Amino acid sequence: MKRILTIALAVLTLMGGKASAQTENYPHDNFYWLTQINKASLLMNPTVGLLDKDSAAVYGRALEKVIQEHAAPDAYRPANVVEVETMIVEHSSPYATAIHVGRSSQDMFATARMAIVRENMLVLAENLNELIATMLQMSEQYKEVVVPEFTNGVVAQPNSLGHVILAYCNAFMRDLDRVREFYNRLDQCPMGTGVLNGSSWPLDRKMMADYLGFSKVADNAFDANQIRSSEILPEAGFVCSSIALHAGEIMADLVRQYSQPLPWFLLKEGNGNTYASSAMPQKRNPGIINSTRVMASEILGAAQTTVYRQHNLPVGMADGRGDKSMIVPTTAQCVKMVNRVLNALDIFPDRALEALRGDWSTSEELADCLMREYHVPFRTGHHYCSEIVGFAKQHNYNPSNFPYREAKRIYKEVVAVVKGLPAELPYSEKEWREKLDPVHMVQSRVISGGPQLPEMNRMLTEAKALHQTYIDWTRDRKQALADADRKLQSDFQALIK
Repeated sequence: MKRILTIALAVLTLMGGKASAQTENYPHDNFYWLTQINKASLLMNPTVGLLDKDSAAVYGRALEKVIQEHAAPDAYRPANVVEVETMIVEHSSPYATAIHVGRSSQDMFATARMAIVRENMLVLAENLNELIATMLQMSEQYKEVVVPEFTNGVVAQPNSLGHVILAYCNAFMRDLDRVREFYNRLDQCPMGTGVLNGSSWPLDRKMMADYLGFSKVADNAFDANQIRSSEILPEAGFVCSSIALHAGEIMADLVRQYSQPLPWFLLKEGNGNTYASSAMPQKRNPGIINSTRVMASEILGAAQTTVYRQHNLPVGMADGRGDKSMIVPTTAQCVKMVNRVLNALDIFPDRALEALRGDWSTSEELADCLMREYHVPFRTGHHYCSEIVGFAKQHNYNPSNFPYREAKRIYKEVVAVVKGLPAELPYSEKEWREKLDPVHMVQSRVISGGPQLPEMNRMLTEAKALHQTYIDWTRDRKQALADADRKLQSDFQALIK
């Protein structure tokens, strides 16, 4: 796991950011959440008769001293339940251990783990929202730019660049759906379930859940603490794996084009986007694309590790529940890297169109037109176009300079064995070349979800509306956590004043 942490920190440095020494890039660390749980317990215990209010205030002031002693950026941050408790006792009395009645390090760590991953999922959601905003803007900007697309590693058909970007945008929006679904499962508080079967002390679990910003308590004490909490890292790995797959896929598509002698996009130089070869002065290596691909691969490896750490363990074992992988924060950084790559692209539409017009990726459209307009059987038209391409490859022709006389000759030979078809090619030279034009092919699509302008405008409108719901959801979840924190701090300060 050291490697994925190293990459996350390296990327933060590259992007001009800093990882917190006390939290290792988490929004909040384990010490923070242990103290939050203790605050919630001190506020809850007097309401159910487990502590008198004066004693709770004394122990609360001791807890506040512990927090202040470890607040400096370079301070030691204790992450052990008993260690924190010992410090509270040192500032008050042995009776301060009454805070812990009905609790266990098991449910406290499970709650802290849920809270930490929950916060990191919101950071990930924010970064996905920013990436989606970039992609929607680019899809709008480039919806009429035609570029080559590939299947099986070979140029297949032209497509609208906006259509392609919107497709990846849809994928990342599905990832955000997975984040939201996972968040709903994270947002259930195991606090108060003790070790396995709860407690004989009448803890108010709902009150603690509210103070800690959870929308509900996790039902069934055994499930809440032993089973549900063990699912967290593997499920985080599943969510992050999908994002990493999409990040890696879009980077692979970009680097394939970047390797061409005259690519239709370049990365803006400087700011770590590219770096020069140490030996070849003409080379500008796509450093940021390569770094993003490496990070995506590391996330996939870490995701598998979370599964194997949890596999075949009996309940009650901590091995599968320790949060050491940094997988969610690293995925959030990977998303930022993808966004940065997209913002660093200089697009050259004329180059893309020139590349397309030098190839035969529109031959299917010619076959379709022959069938649609002159009832030439599809396989016959397909065979005709295949013969043209084969001849062109042998004689170094492209659609713009292919001899029209040869197009007519090949057509006549192919349809000679099919009765009822026009014996001569039914298109003039101008019409024949128009059918092979990439822009014509893209804009002649009529299928729902295609790259033609009416469909692009419809899909963009719907995607923008959906994106707004993601923005609203993320804002509302952050606001709910902030409101709970303010309530906890306010009530705790009132207790200890």
